[in-house]
Amino acid sequence: MPRLVLSLALALAAAPAAARTVTLPKAMLGVWAPEAEDCRDEAGRNTDSRVEVTPGSVGFYASIWTVRRWERAGEVHRGRASVAEEGESRPAPGRPLIALRLRPDGRLEVRRERVEAEAFVRCPAGTQVR
Repeated sequence: MPRLVLSLALALAAAPAAARTVTLPKAMLGVWAPEAEDCRDEAGRNTDSRVEVTPGSVGFYASIWTVRRWERAGEVHRGRASVAEEGESRPAPGRPLIALRLRPDGRLEVRRERVEAEAFVRCPAGTQVR
């Protein structure tokens, strides 16, 4: 019996902290771009790389990832998304995972299933995604 209790205690201690349902922090909301220059609306500037984070979605140039419930585990906010692709009449099948984290350097790290992690800088207030 003592061995079972010890095993259970070790298993619980090694388990990651449980995620909590939360809202995204205000520091994550807004428009982001890969580099500060990408925030400027200049003739010929490619704005396709901008991302807009709202309390319930992450919008990319050609897709919107809608998340009904965000969970927080440590510094990471993650959720299952309904993905609407530009030009499609219905959301993509499944509910892929998306995760956001503010890095110590102030960049927003975005991880999506089947997509390499990306990091973005905050654009000034009033910057549009498109």
